[in-house]
Amino acid sequence: VTVIVADVTGFAEARRKKMARKTKISIALVLVLFAAIVAGAAWGSKTYLDTVAYLGDDNGTVAIYRGMPGSLFGLSFSTLERTTDVPVDQLQPGVANRLASGIRVDDGEAAEELVKEYEKEIAARQGGDA
Repeated sequence: VTVIVADVTGFAEARRKKMARKTKISIALVLVLFAAIVAGAAWGSKTYLDTVAYLGDDNGTVAIYRGMPGSLFGLSFSTLERTTDVPVDQLQPGVANRLASGIRVDDGEAAEELVKEYEKEIAARQGGDA
């Protein structure tokens, strides 16, 4: 009678360790990929918000803001760039109403151009009244 004894527990243990290592590597890879996606989205959003602008009402005068009007979960997505000398009450009623929710423009330069147009309109109306 011939008896062969094989140690299968050593093989099973080695295979279990190999699977555990693969699982850890897979989890780490997924976490790194997720972090890269979140970082990319944050960077893209920040870049976009730094380029767009809008006009709003700041204590009765037209103000230029960089970013988007409104907030989400208490976070504001805009910063005040500057407050102009254009009084809101001297603007056309439709424009004044739109300022309450923000008049979006492509960038800060477009916002400055729109403010100059408002200044010209007010000056023309005041010149016509005199």
